[in-house]
Amino acid sequence: MSKMQLLSNEQLAELAFAALANARRLYDDALLLREAGRAPSAFVLLGLAADELGKHMLVVAFPTRGNSDEQWRKFWRRMNSHEEKLGNALLAAWLLDPFQLGDPPDRSAFHKQRLSATYVDFRNAGLQEPDTAINRVALDSAFGSIGPHLAYCERILSRTDPAALATSMQRARESQAARSDGNDANDRYSSLAFAMAVAYGANEDEAAHFASVMVDHFPR
Repeated sequence: MSKMQLLSNEQLAELAFAALANARRLYDDALLLREAGRAPSAFVLLGLAADELGKHMLVVAFPTRGNSDEQWRKFWRRMNSHEEKLGNALLAAWLLDPFQLGDPPDRSAFHKQRLSATYVDFRNAGLQEPDTAINRVALDSAFGSIGPHLAYCERILSRTDPAALATSMQRARESQAARSDGNDANDRYSSLAFAMAVAYGANEDEAAHFASVMVDHFPR
């Protein structure tokens, strides 16, 4: 059995910057494909951009979760899950949209849709092809969700650098402001809410209060 990899705050900060930069690269490539009329391929690349955006959020939020072996195991499991990372990006984009009054996004449905936009299959007694999997309304909706949140994260990160982010991560780790209540789902969403509040400029006490309130509104 291979030894579990533990990352320093400096390595986490470097990974956070790299993941966000890669999300931008994939998003811009997806835009080019949309402009060229290649809707299925644009949707697939947009989904990958969302994965990398969700990875960035996972990494930035991780220091609020503690440093136990169990937390590191969960971290690597989520890092290797496309749906986990996708869900982070979709949910955060939904929460940060002041005009969004509908239900939280369904990450599983989005993931299945991008698979349909990738592969040819035979289902329900018929041939399924990528060109029929994505329409313009769904594509534009996805871009309208992911694009603004990507730009928001970039604006936040532009205020700092890897060294300063690593220092902030250490302070967050030491404060343990986002406490675990023993419920893994609550712990995960509380960490995400805490990181979002800090990104908005809240201090650690305010962020901890925001996380404790918002966790009741996340999907179970």
